[in-house]
Amino acid sequence: MPDTIVDIITDKGLFGQVEANVPKSSLVPAYPMNVKGMVDAIISFVGNNKIKVLRIWSHGWTHYADERDYPNGNFTVGTNNIRVETFEQFRKELDRLTSYFAKPARVELRGCSPAKGNGKDLMVKLAQLWGVDIHGSTEKQELIFWKLPVYVATPGATFNPLPRPIEVY
Repeated sequence: MPDTIVDIITDKGLFGQVEANVPKSSLVPAYPMNVKGMVDAIISFVGNNKIKVLRIWSHGWTHYADERDYPNGNFTVGTNNIRVETFEQFRKELDRLTSYFAKPARVELRGCSPAKGNGKDLMVKLAQLWGVDIHGSTEKQELIFWKLPVYVATPGATFNPLPRPIEVY
């Protein structure tokens, strides 16, 4: 079974940017409306292969409605927002992906600020659930390239800066 790079795009507005700028992408042909839809689309796309890299291209909350900064990391899949406070609500569904990951593998949260504030705890929870490294930034992301700093959460519950994040060329 070959290892696969998977790009899941959770918002139609991001599709064109990824398609035009990530030549080696393996775009999942879906825009999931929720976490279940995302997991179903990834599993269908991967088939009998294993995931080497899963890039989740999504948005994250960065501000409250009144324009104050939102202090914590998160990512949005359709109508669902995954953050520390909602993680348990989505755990069972997200766990369905665990057996699809190669060893080693990584997940890149390619949205705005997933590592910000208690987002580090979210990233560690995902790393422990899936048994893979999780990459994410504390900053708002522009286009497809990482805006530093980028952090890595590991299944061993560490959370450290990633000196040279892997770009998507």
